[in-house]
Amino acid sequence: MIKVKYEGLMQKLKKLEQLKKLMSTPDGKDILNKLSKKAADIIYKRVKSGKGVSSNSQNAVEVSFASMKDFSPAYLRRRKLHPPTGAFSSPAKQNLTYTGQMLDAIVNEVTRNGFKIFINKTSREGSKLNNNKVAEYVSELRPFLALTVKEQALIKREFINLVRQLAKKIFS
Repeated sequence: MIKVKYEGLMQKLKKLEQLKKLMSTPDGKDILNKLSKKAADIIYKRVKSGKGVSSNSQNAVEVSFASMKDFSPAYLRRRKLHPPTGAFSSPAKQNLTYTGQMLDAIVNEVTRNGFKIFINKTSREGSKLNNNKVAEYVSELRPFLALTVKEQALIKREFINLVRQLAKKIFS
């Protein structure tokens, strides 16, 4: 049998309310900023390694790792004639780094209720398209701008660790 005292529960609830208020303070925003940078970094590294996701869905249950779709033979010939200029790129590698501009335009932004990761609308050297438009186009065949279930679990664990550190600092 477990006995729980009402006073103890109320004290814990008060502390949770304090923690909730804290998330809107600079310390709380700092936690969200760290998490958003980590999420952007996870996407960046995954894509550079040649892996995408099964869809750009925001529903974590639906998103898993997926290999990027192979290039068509005609496009592969074109890439061999005009080699990619982006770091970590090669003619046959599908890692969305032909020039490196689109992945370098990944932005993380803290919002009122969390954070978001997106491709900035910066212009591209030698193109009329901006990075956001290129990302929309390549995402149709090679989705990449989402977190898989495992990646979201990493972010959740990091969140819990950061909140624990902050709680220790405040409540000790």
